[in-house]
Amino acid sequence: MGRIYRRESHDSSIDFSPHLPNDGATILEQVDVDNQIAKLMVDLSRSQDYEIGDGTTGVVVVAGALLGLGCWKIRA
Repeated sequence: MGRIYRRESHDSSIDFSPHLPNDGATILEQVDVDNQIAKLMVDLSRSQDYEIGDGTTGVVVVAGALLGLGCWKIRA
């Protein structure tokens, strides 16, 4: 898992530069959520990462699209 901030050394100096990983599971692990649906999305991403090791962002995007369609159908 990557980190949002990493420590780098350039010419004997310490620099804390921001680093945004390209891994959905890493980003979602770092986010503190209170919403139950958001917690389900984090758990979905975590289980995808544990079982397969890839595709975490895609799984969350598809699940979000399905939730959006479900909410649209309920309102209609």
